[in-house]
Amino acid sequence: MQSIPGQRAIPQKVGGLLLFGLEPSRLDLTSVAAEAPAGATLVIFHTAVLAWVAAREERTGLAKAIALIRATCISNEAPAFSPCHDEKVKAECPVGQFLLAEKQRAIAHTDPHGRSIQWLPKPD
Repeated sequence: MQSIPGQRAIPQKVGGLLLFGLEPSRLDLTSVAAEAPAGATLVIFHTAVLAWVAAREERTGLAKAIALIRATCISNEAPAFSPCHDEKVKAECPVGQFLLAEKQRAIAHTDPHGRSIQWLPKPD
């Protein structure tokens, strides 16, 4: 792993999946997580994916699978599909913007195509 003087080690990508046509309940994230080195921080990032998962139960199943492997989930989704549990934050998201959430907590409004980000205040 490379290091930059004065900086933390540069993260390494151990593996990645690009899945089409699989419902989240059929994902075996446990076996994917088992490939990571001991002590690695597992991060799952998804953007504009949950709108394509029709059933709420399937979206909930994905969240449970991510929690089971103790991964940090970072999502960038339309407010209606965001895993954020704060309905007030979802309702206040500007029209045409996505919610960026970390561990199901909204942290920013984003342009769906990455042109802008507006960080939200940290909760008290």
